[in-house]
Amino acid sequence: MNRRELLKLGGILAVSAGLPALTNAAPTPMAGGIFYTKGKPGRWAGREATHVPILSTTQTQNGIVLNVVNNSHPMEAYQHYIVKHVILDADFNFGAEKLFNPSVDKQASSSFNLGNYKGVVHVLSVCNLHDTWLTAIQI
Repeated sequence: MNRRELLKLGGILAVSAGLPALTNAAPTPMAGGIFYTKGKPGRWAGREATHVPILSTTQTQNGIVLNVVNNSHPMEAYQHYIVKHVILDADFNFGAEKLFNPSVDKQASSSFNLGNYKGVVHVLSVCNLHDTWLTAIQI
């Protein structure tokens, strides 16, 4: 089973377990192993501050814009960097992603127009050294 299938399975488990909308707590038993959260950093304990994506929203004429940033994460040209941000809906369906080029991008920052979407948005931040980190926001 590949990582994408495991993440989807984790999403199904989280939804079926009726866990809270905000997933900074462990959203599934896989948190801290397959992916990491602020509350379950697993083997990467102490790395939460730079790896958990920071989320904020802005209301525009075209709906809600979700802003994602890893403020203090280094973007060291192909040595240590954020590879991408991925947006998933409440059912863990793929929404969008932004890939980063560490030789050009000085900060891992992305914005996604969610239109009139309402519900939970899960955000993955993928680090080339410290795996995948998950957080969520209720829109």
